[in-house]
Amino acid sequence: MKQKILFVSFYFLPYKGIGVRRLLRFRHYLDRSDNKTIVLAPERDNYSENGAIFVRLPRLVKRLASVLESGVERDEAKSRIRLFFSHLIAKYMQFTCIPDRQIFWVPYAVFHAIRLVQREKVNVIYTTSPPESSHFIGLCAKLFRRVTWIAEFRDTWIYDPLNPVIEKSSLRRTTDSFLEKLIVRSADGMVVNSKVAEGYFRDRYFSNNQGIIATIYRGYDQTELPRLKRKKPRKGFLVVHTGNISRSHYGRSIVPFIQGLVHAISQNPKLRDNIAVFLIGNLTDTEKTAISMANLDHMVQVLPEVPYAEALAYQRSADLLLLINHPSAQPSANIPGKLFEYIGMNKPILAITTEGAVKDMVSKYGGFVASPLKPEEIGQKISIAYDLYTKGRLLFKQKPSIRQQLRTDKMAIQLIDFIESVTGRQNP
Repeated sequence: MKQKILFVSFYFLPYKGIGVRRLLRFRHYLDRSDNKTIVLAPERDNYSENGAIFVRLPRLVKRLASVLESGVERDEAKSRIRLFFSHLIAKYMQFTCIPDRQIFWVPYAVFHAIRLVQREKVNVIYTTSPPESSHFIGLCAKLFRRVTWIAEFRDTWIYDPLNPVIEKSSLRRTTDSFLEKLIVRSADGMVVNSKVAEGYFRDRYFSNNQGIIATIYRGYDQTELPRLKRKKPRKGFLVVHTGNISRSHYGRSIVPFIQGLVHAISQNPKLRDNIAVFLIGNLTDTEKTAISMANLDHMVQVLPEVPYAEALAYQRSADLLLLINHPSAQPSANIPGKLFEYIGMNKPILAITTEGAVKDMVSKYGGFVASPLKPEEIGQKISIAYDLYTKGRLLFKQKPSIRQQLRTDKMAIQLIDFIESVTGRQNP
């Protein structure tokens, strides 16, 4: 037995998402390498899983956490009064819950984590965010028990934040900056998801310590990628985007792509009858209105959210996969998980993004990159991709060496080596 590792994650089964899949993949490879893993997560719907400990929260706390966790999505079954008060509470808690709205589970999880470290002889605790509140469980466990603590930031906290409140409120930014420093300086090791994120943490906190931080990408698992495709709606060039856009990140918007598509059609009217776009996910009314206002309803088909396997099948059927990132004045650090799925599909990619980690990776892969601030550039890249498609040369732009480097099994090997190096420093 090499290591006994306690993963602490707010998001776990039966919840489904990129972070959960990443954790499941890592557990699979760690357990196969003679390590033993345990997961600590909140209880949901009385779900049970071997090797997982689910924290049962009091009913009131669980109810409040559930409302806040959902982001107060619009539910037609709710009355307008309930929607109004739910939205009001969520807005208030967004400013007052520090560092995030999932802070309610921390005291209960700390109790379980300390017990598990002692009872199961855990020697490594691995906390993963978002939400950042999970890291305080690792901090408390380290203070009360002699255990190595590794903090994983799947997305950055202060730099390129997912929470708009950090950008809007100087008080919140100051407070969260202090907490970030506390977590980073206290952890024995850190894992991040991009070189931009690694550069930020190194420059700000420990530029002289080379071994404390590692970039381990989300990667993709070849066994999860379907071989079957969805049938195309018609002959022609199919562009596919899977997942939410503005609902996934407050700064993302479909508008630049729509403007770019309009520009491409204006330069080559034949495109109007030879391109189809599938947007698969929950779009806002504003996004749908932007499509209608551009008179693209016949080309752009908005489909509701589908199961993960079906979303992958849509990706497989595409001629060009679309990725929309938020514009940023500084190089963005966070990489949407779907980018690794796209690369795993070995498909051409059009990334609408400013400078940063997404642009760097798509450029290395051989995809198309255009700025969300330049609709004409987006239109040009759509036209170039379509022209290559008609000539049968579109697939030759991709670089298979980059694709092979991002397989999950290779990411897991990096994680295993990093954990061993961190524990080796703690126990020379």
